[in-house]
Amino acid sequence: MNKPETQVHDDPNTPAAVLVGLVGCLIIFAVIVALQALFYRADYSETVSKVYEVDPAGKQQLIVQQLEQLHTYRWINQAEGVVAVPIERALELAVVELNQPPAASQPATPDKKE
Repeated sequence: MNKPETQVHDDPNTPAAVLVGLVGCLIIFAVIVALQALFYRADYSETVSKVYEVDPAGKQQLIVQQLEQLHTYRWINQAEGVVAVPIERALELAVVELNQPPAASQPATPDKKE
């Protein structure tokens, strides 16, 4: 007697595929929410340390020092003759320099060492 042939089905397991997809989506969503919470926590701690924990007197002193540097002449490197000029004067010099016609270009010459 001949045995009846059994058919083998290679169909995918749809409920298992749906379950794996849903679990994967939930895990990705949880990771995104956790990373966002971590970012906001780090951002808040930076804000607290830079804004709220700063000594107001120290902050005011720093602002005064920066304004003084912007509005006074001072030596940057006296040995090399480098000077800082007030910002208003620097702007005036920049305007004068930009209004001058461009100089004729010359080929570069190597520096002679003696």
